[in-house]
Amino acid sequence: MDPFRKIFMLSKSNRALIVAVRLGYKIEGEKVIGPLGKPLKLDVHEGYPRFSISFQGERIKINVHRLKALSLYGEKILESGFEVRHLNHNRSDFADRNINFGTSSQNRLDNPEKERIRTAKIAASKIRRLTYDEAEKIRKLNQSGVSYKKLVEMYRVSKSTISYIVNNKTYVN
Repeated sequence: MDPFRKIFMLSKSNRALIVAVRLGYKIEGEKVIGPLGKPLKLDVHEGYPRFSISFQGERIKINVHRLKALSLYGEKILESGFEVRHLNHNRSDFADRNINFGTSSQNRLDNPEKERIRTAKIAASKIRRLTYDEAEKIRKLNQSGVSYKKLVEMYRVSKSTISYIVNNKTYVN
């Protein structure tokens, strides 16, 4: 594919990132240097240091770790399915040894197990149809002889959901 056409297939933020590199934005040590050779003032959003550039008539925020990854690994980081990873989990550390790229799954696995479990529980709680109290009632009803079929009808969930609850695989505090 024509490289010029390939650039226009990227998201606006990725195109702005490429433009930033071509304009001369770079990282030296712990500082981001602008095209005029002066250090930039960074702001922080959700733990990620960033700066902005003017691109196509608007201000676009550039995350420093993405600029660093682009300088280390090239435009491969812009391909769909790749994310920039912080190997030591510190979002403000953009040292070479800390920046890598990989899949979303690899990025999640970089987090300590405790953190992965915590975020998984938060995500699961947002999609759950039952409360912990209802799950406890299901366990008690099943122990008293109420069938899975009756519990499915009563709570309008699948048989597998009832099974997981009864066997303490889900809704366990």
